[in-house]
Amino acid sequence: MKLRPFFDCRMPTLGTRAAFRFPVDTMPSMKRSLRGLKRLDASPPKNPKDIRSILTAEIKSISKSLIRLERSYYGVGKTVKHEVTKYLTSVKSIMRILHFSELSSAPVIEHVLKVCASPRRYEGDPDNPILLRDVYNKIRSFLPDKFNGVLQDCFKILDTFDKYCCSYYSPENDCYLETTSHYEEQIRTWKNTARQCLENVEKISRQFRSRGVNFKMFSVPVSTFCHSQDCDCAPFLLLFADAVTNIRTALSIMSTWLRADENYSQFLRNDINDMELKKDEKVKLMREARKKYHSCLYKLGQLESECAKLMHEVESVKEKEGDLMVEQEYLKGAEEDLERDILFKENRRSQIKKDPDISVEIINERVELMGEELRFIREKLPLVKRQLAGVNQKLHWISLKKSQLGKYIKDERQTKRELKDIEKEKKDAENEYTEVKSALELARRIYLMKTSNDAVEKIYFSLPICNRGSKLQSLSTVADGTLDQACQIVSQNIDQDWVVLYRNLAFFPKRGSHTIESDIAAINLEGAREPPEEVAANALNRWRRHHTRARVADIKTALRKIKRSDVLRTLMYTLNPPKETEELESYIPSHVEPQLRPFYREVEKFDQLRAAHKL
Repeated sequence: MKLRPFFDCRMPTLGTRAAFRFPVDTMPSMKRSLRGLKRLDASPPKNPKDIRSILTAEIKSISKSLIRLERSYYGVGKTVKHEVTKYLTSVKSIMRILHFSELSSAPVIEHVLKVCASPRRYEGDPDNPILLRDVYNKIRSFLPDKFNGVLQDCFKILDTFDKYCCSYYSPENDCYLETTSHYEEQIRTWKNTARQCLENVEKISRQFRSRGVNFKMFSVPVSTFCHSQDCDCAPFLLLFADAVTNIRTALSIMSTWLRADENYSQFLRNDINDMELKKDEKVKLMREARKKYHSCLYKLGQLESECAKLMHEVESVKEKEGDLMVEQEYLKGAEEDLERDILFKENRRSQIKKDPDISVEIINERVELMGEELRFIREKLPLVKRQLAGVNQKLHWISLKKSQLGKYIKDERQTKRELKDIEKEKKDAENEYTEVKSALELARRIYLMKTSNDAVEKIYFSLPICNRGSKLQSLSTVADGTLDQACQIVSQNIDQDWVVLYRNLAFFPKRGSHTIESDIAAINLEGAREPPEEVAANALNRWRRHHTRARVADIKTALRKIKRSDVLRTLMYTLNPPKETEELESYIPSHVEPQLRPFYREVEKFDQLRAAHKL
C-alpha cells in the first residue's frame, strides 16, 4: 500500500471533506475529469466568483445542448418555420378528408394513422399519412426523452442558484432594507418562473399523450407564432419548439439572476456608503432634538419652580390683602377729611379776618387759634399720606406678583405644549436613527457574507453562516458561565470609571492604544444620553467581542489596576458567596432558670478565662 504522509496523518476534521476521501492514484485524473456542478458537489467552492464561473459554464453548456437538439430535430440550417411549412399542408389535408377539426393528442393522431392505413376510408394522397407518421414518431422520440438530461441539469442549476446565489435576507426577522428586500422578491419571482417553465416541458408532454394540448398552453412566443401560421388545429407540430423555448426562458432567467447576483454586493456597498452619510445626519438631528428637548425641559422646570415660589408668596399675603384694602380705604377717607378740614379752616380764617363786627383782639385770638389747628392738621396730613403710600405700595407689590404668577402660568402651559411637540420630534429622530442604524448593520452583515469566501464554504457543509439577531460572543463565554454575571455586576457599579477600566482590560489579539481610544469614542457616541450602566455594559460587550480569551480573571485584574476594590469585593462576594454555617446550640442544663438562660454562655466564658488565669 502506498503511504500518503500528509493525507494519512491528517486531522480528523479534514477527513470529512470530499477532497480527502479519494485515493492518491485517482486524485490527478479526478481533478481533470470533474468539472462544473460535479466539481461543486465533490469539493467546496473557493469563493463566490468560482460559483458564478461554474454556473455560467453550465448555462452555456446547456445552451449548446439545445442547439444540437434543434439541429438534430429540424436539420442543419432549418428552423421551426421550415418544420411547420413542411408538415402543416399534409396534416390539414388529412384532417379535411377525415373530417377532423384538430389533432391535439397522441391517441387522436394514432387513430388518424389507423384510419389512413385503410384504403376504403382514406382516398387522399398516400404521402400525407407518411409525413404525419414521420413527424409524430419524431416528436415521440424527442419528447420528453431527449430533454430529460437537459431538464435534470437545469433543475440542478436552479437548486445551485437557490443555494448559493441568495440574498441572505429574511423578511420575517430582518428590518426593511430596500436593496435586499427587492432582490429577495426578484429571486422568488425568478425561481418560481424558471421552475414553472421547466415543469411546463414535462407537463405539456403528458397532456399531449393523454387529454391533448392547444396553442393557449404554449409559451407566449410559440403561441403567437402558432396563431400567425394558422396551425391552431395541429398544435402538436410546435411541441418541440415550445419545450426549447421554455428551457431557453429558464436559462435566460438564470443568466439575469447571475448578473444581478454579481452586482448585488456592489449595490450593497453603495447602500452602506449612503447609509453611513445618512446615519451621520440622523445623529446630528437626534442630538439637536435631544438638546432642544432638554433645554425645553430645563426651562419648564425653572418655570414650575418660579410658579411654585410665586404661588407660595401670593398665598402667604392673600389674607393680608383684605386688611390692606380696608386700611387703604380708611387712609383715603382720612386724607380727604384732613384736606377738607384744612380747606374749611382756611376759609373760616379768611372770613374771620374780614368780619367787621368783631374786635381786632378777638380776631387775632381766633386767627391764632385757627392757625394752630391748621398747623396740627397739616402736620398730620403727611403722616396719613405716607401710610397710604405704604399701603398702596404693598397692594401694588401683591398685584405685581399676581400678574407675574399669571404670566408664568401662561408660559408654563405654552412650554408644556412645546415640550410635547419637541418630545415627539425627539422620538421621531431617535426612531429614524435606530432604523438607519439597524439597516446599516444589516447591510454590513449581508455584504460581509456575500463577499466572504467562508460563507460559500459554510453553505457547502450546511453550517450556520451567522447567528441572526444575537450579539457576537467569544468562545470563552460558553466556557465560563459566570462572565455574563460578572459583566452585569461591573456595569452596575463601575459608573464613569468604565473608561479607565476599558483602557486596562487585556485584549487578545492585542489592540493598540489608538484603537482603544477610538473604541471609547465610539462607545461614548453610541451611548449619548444613555445611563452609565448601559454605556458600561456596551463597553464590556465590545471588549468581549475583541478579546477572544475573555475571562472573569481579566476583569478582576483590571479592577485591581484602577483601584476599584469596592467593585471587586462586590463581584467576588456575588460570584463566590460565603457558605452559611449553622451555629450549634450549646448545651444548657435543665436546672438553669429560664430568665438566666440568655446569660449562661457569658458565665461559661468567664469561668474559662478565670480557669486560664487570664483574669
